[in-house]
This record gives sequence, C-alpha cells and structure tokens, in this order.
Amino acid sequence: AMAAGIWFGLRKALASWRAHGLVRQLLSRVPVLGHAATSAEAALWCRAASLAAGAGLDAGRLTDLASSVAPGLAVDRDHLVDQLRGGHTLAEALHETGRFPRLLCEGLAVGETAGTADTVLARLADDFDDEAARGFTMAAQAAGGGVWVVVAGMIIFVIFRLFSGYIGML
Repeated sequence: AMAAGIWFGLRKALASWRAHGLVRQLLSRVPVLGHAATSAEAALWCRAASLAAGAGLDAGRLTDLASSVAPGLAVDRDHLVDQLRGGHTLAEALHETGRFPRLLCEGLAVGETAGTADTVLARLADDFDDEAARGFTMAAQAAGGGVWVVVAGMIIFVIFRLFSGYIGML
C-alpha cells in the first residue's frame, strides 16, 4: 500500500509539473534547484528547436516540437503565429510569453539576425546543460550538508539526553 501511495503521489507530482501546477511553482522558488530545473528544461527546448530549425520546419511546428519536449516552456502555437504575422521575430514572441530565460531569447535574436538560429540554439543547449549540471551538483551538495547537520544534531541530542540521566543519578 505504501509503494502504491508513493507511485500515485509521484504520478500526481509529474502531472502537476507538466501542467504548471503547485509542484512547479514550489520547485521554481527553491533557490538553486529551481534555477537548475529551469536551465535543464531550457536546454531540452533549445536542443529540440535546434534540430527542428536545422530540418527547416516553420516556427509553429518548431515550437510545437520543442514544447512537447519541454512542457514547462510550452507556447500556444496560434498566438505565436499571430505574433509572427504581426511582424515580431520568434525571439520577441517567445520573450513576450514570460516563460523563457532572457539568455535564450537574446541568443535566438542574434541567431535569427545572423541566419544561424539552429547553431545558436545548439550552443545555448550546451550552455544550459552545463548550468543545470552545476545547479544540480550544488543542490546535491547542499542536501548532503543538510543531512550531515541533522544527523550530527541527533547524535548531540542523544549524548545530552544520556548525560542528563547520569547527572540526575549523581
């Protein structure tokens, strides 16, 4: 029953993550871990968008493909196409959503201007991967330090508890 409860809880947490629910909102507020998760998702989006741009897909299909890989950065295709028809660049349209990191939008703008969006997106994916790895490493080290502090505190508590018993006997 406990394993089923854990499995059900993890499925609900994953669904909440994909739907921009409570889990995503809470995780994004954790200082190091939230930034690392955002960077990892941006790396996924950039990699998929780079492959789609290299294959010559239009902006609507590019964002559909990239959004399916990184659901946290999903963009409404119709709204995006309307923005593009209105004269905005892809970078401007993505920036207006407020979901994308500034570095991604600026890099994409440079890539669109130079005509090398697929190359720029591939480089950005590598940069975001590195940033996410650093963030997850720092979060793991912080968690390890936190566990050490809790265990040390428990040991100190037990020592003082035993010591106070001997003091009481004296």
